[in-house]
Amino acid sequence: MAWEGVAEARNLPGITDVELYAQPGDLVRPHDQSGHKIGLVVAAGATAADASAALDAASALIRPVIWPTEDTQ
Repeated sequence: MAWEGVAEARNLPGITDVELYAQPGDLVRPHDQSGHKIGLVVAAGATAADASAALDAASALIRPVIWPTEDTQ
């Protein structure tokens, strides 16, 4: 599993921590609603709205790198 945008997310103003839990071989689906956690982004701000905006910006930057698989049929 590889990720893009992590360094950029960590460097955003207000972001205090970014941790990714997915390991090689884990299945990651965009907008997974199953409740499985693949990471954590922590932000702080002068207001809750500031912290929320920082979280949204960081989350938008982090995305899994998807490699094409070979056809095994």
